[in-house]
Amino acid sequence: MKHEPWTEERIGKLRDMIAAGADGHTIKDALRCSYRTVFNKADELGFDRPKKRIYGRPAPDDFADVAARLHVEQLMAHYGAAYTTVHRWIGETGATPLQRSVKPMPDDFKVTLDMTQAAAAERYGVSVDVVRRWDEEAGFDRRAAYRNRLAREARERVAVRPAATSRAVATGATRASKFGTPFDPAKRDWSLAGQAADFLRRLGPVARCDASGRYDPKGNHWRRGSSILTAADVIARAERNGWQRDAWSKLA
Repeated sequence: MKHEPWTEERIGKLRDMIAAGADGHTIKDALRCSYRTVFNKADELGFDRPKKRIYGRPAPDDFADVAARLHVEQLMAHYGAAYTTVHRWIGETGATPLQRSVKPMPDDFKVTLDMTQAAAAERYGVSVDVVRRWDEEAGFDRRAAYRNRLAREARERVAVRPAATSRAVATGATRASKFGTPFDPAKRDWSLAGQAADFLRRLGPVARCDASGRYDPKGNHWRRGSSILTAADVIARAERNGWQRDAWSKLA
């Protein structure tokens, strides 16, 4: 857009329209220039900036009087208007809406310290924001309280844990284990296949089983991973991994 020069007549017209309360769009149309030019020229000459054109629903005539008796949420319901619209009307009219009363913190609020904010809000029938404000007033740190509660529950579980079983005590075990009593050399499988299986256990789990692979402490097969091995297979695999069946004789 090619702008006309700023003559004294055009500058005077700009000043008069701003003083009359015209918005920037009306002024730009009258002076045949861009919207930005109007604001830039007003700033350059030290004039008040033109008002911005207000789009949307205008403020009701009785808004200021009604706002003095209702808070924002009630005004929204009364006029069927959105939150942003009501706040725009407040700015335009200078009205002061009624402030909502602040709900005080309950006397027994301390009992909710171990709860989440959502649970505390449900208990008192308030919003989470209200509980958050009460937390700040009371100086509550719910995260620290939650960590302390977990630690306390862990200590309680340890305190009620059953003592060592009578079998473990009889065999001299210092603690009970779900895997059974400590190793008893008298019950070790000293057969050649049993020694080979012990060697393979250094490399991974090996357990006795039956021919179908089901665990059986008296079975004549061994399970290593997904393989079901016979006694000969266990010995051969152990030897491939470095086991020597006569290594004991070399110690003499």
